[in-house]
Amino acid sequence: MPAPYLYQITVTTGSMLGAGTSARIGLQVFGSKSKTTIKMINSDGESLPRGGTHDVIMPLKTSLGHLELLHIWHDNTGVDETSWFLRDIIIKDLQTKEVYQFICYDWLSEDRGDFQVQKVLHVATLEQLGCFSSQLRENTDAMFYDQHLWTSPFVSPEGSNFTKSERLSCCCAVFNSIMLSNAMWYKSDEGFVTKNTVFDLGFVQITLQELYVSLMTVVMVLPVVLVPARLFRVEVPASITAPGIRRSSKYGSWKGILSRWSKYVAWFLVAMVSILSSFFVILYSLDWGRKKSEAWLKTFFFSFGFSSIIAETAEILFLATLFALVCNQRPSNKQKTYNIKEKDLHLHLYDHKAPVKVYPPGAASTERMKVKNEQRRKFFFVMKEYVLLFLFVVVLFFISHHDKDPFAFNASQTLYDTVLEDHDSITTADEFWTWTEETLLPVLYPSLWYNGWKMKYLDRQFPLYTEAFRIGPPRLTQVRKAPDAMATDLSQNGWLVVTGDGACWQFNVTGVMSHNSGCSEEHSMELPSLLGLATAIFSDLRDSKWIDKYTDYLVLDLSLYYPAQKLFSSLRLTANLE
Repeated sequence: MPAPYLYQITVTTGSMLGAGTSARIGLQVFGSKSKTTIKMINSDGESLPRGGTHDVIMPLKTSLGHLELLHIWHDNTGVDETSWFLRDIIIKDLQTKEVYQFICYDWLSEDRGDFQVQKVLHVATLEQLGCFSSQLRENTDAMFYDQHLWTSPFVSPEGSNFTKSERLSCCCAVFNSIMLSNAMWYKSDEGFVTKNTVFDLGFVQITLQELYVSLMTVVMVLPVVLVPARLFRVEVPASITAPGIRRSSKYGSWKGILSRWSKYVAWFLVAMVSILSSFFVILYSLDWGRKKSEAWLKTFFFSFGFSSIIAETAEILFLATLFALVCNQRPSNKQKTYNIKEKDLHLHLYDHKAPVKVYPPGAASTERMKVKNEQRRKFFFVMKEYVLLFLFVVVLFFISHHDKDPFAFNASQTLYDTVLEDHDSITTADEFWTWTEETLLPVLYPSLWYNGWKMKYLDRQFPLYTEAFRIGPPRLTQVRKAPDAMATDLSQNGWLVVTGDGACWQFNVTGVMSHNSGCSEEHSMELPSLLGLATAIFSDLRDSKWIDKYTDYLVLDLSLYYPAQKLFSSLRLTANLE
């Protein structure tokens, strides 16, 4: 009887995007006693979808002994995707029931991973299979592609028995149950609180009650999340038409019946939850006002965000960690069980035409791949450098401009059009005094509104036609030239030449406070907060000829604050006199 020794090969494809392949795959198994010839995984050219498993019965004449190595490759051809992400391969000796697992978790591709279309895998030891890292990776491999309820409807693998329509129906049921659970907390006015603000985000306020309702809602809808999803995931045994091979189960035909009924029950649950939740939400909302509706809407969004982003991910990680610590899943538990009739199988092998074999890449092809791999590595290195340089420039630009408020230009333009009006035309003392009398003082010290009403004290701290609040008194500074030999006593004008270590200026006029009463080239004074006093001081300065031929330039410093924009502004006006 030809090929009486049987092995079952289970190939598992990864769940990430683009993991499936339509390329033709070949392999060769090496054992302690012998090795196989080249065998085909998809001899009929069928595709291996991402997230799916593919079973092959491999008949041999004799036993291979203890399996040690596995060489697998593909021809990099196909209608759709040629790249392939191989998760693992499990080979079971159907006579001795020994199971060997070969772990890959890598790409067989010319443009991904290590850019190789072939792999040599060693059989995994018991220590490797039982370690925590392997178990955790096994349980979280397809977290966002297959296990996460809210992301899997869009990126779920084709090989999963949990279809996208079933996933969307679970999402709809959870969505409606969250709305109902939140609405139940607002069905009466008891305990309805609108104060006690915890966080103020500007556009929304979050109260302690709303946070509590959101957290309790996530706990309440947990059964709605778990039960229908688990029922939908119950596998329905697929029929196999190959002669001599039939699926078998320790539960017999009852498992097929129960698995089909579980899907019917799941569809009934999600339909009833969605309909009843929507009905009661409409009933509750009929008695709500604006405040209660807004509070319910906020808690709903918080509950939905917490459930979809935090709770769902935390649940998957917690269960994966728990199973990795407690449960030690054997490779044999991942394989499907078949009832093989050897006579029918051998008759099928007699009539079956040998498939066209795919041979591993040769030395020349491998060398070309290495050269192409090196070119790709250099290209990706250069691209990475350019991307990092671009990100550095973006971050540098952001850091250098993040403190530039967009309102700053408008604020500067307003000050330029009000306080600094016609300041660039000041070249003489008379022009400066005229500018202060006609422009500066009316703007800095407003007293009447546009309709003639008298301003309050606080309103008078805002310069005219601006939204800026004046901080502190304005400061006027004069920088004088050093007195020369021709300088005489100018006491009649208020300026005195003081001799000591060196000749310098001193201004001495009753009623005018000078902050630099000593010997200095800079002479500054703070203007009073009232318009009448400021006008009197400027009049005294003008009469005392505070500005004369020894004046080099004048500086006016003014500090402002914009409360609406929380923006400080500093103004310095310099007037050079001829």
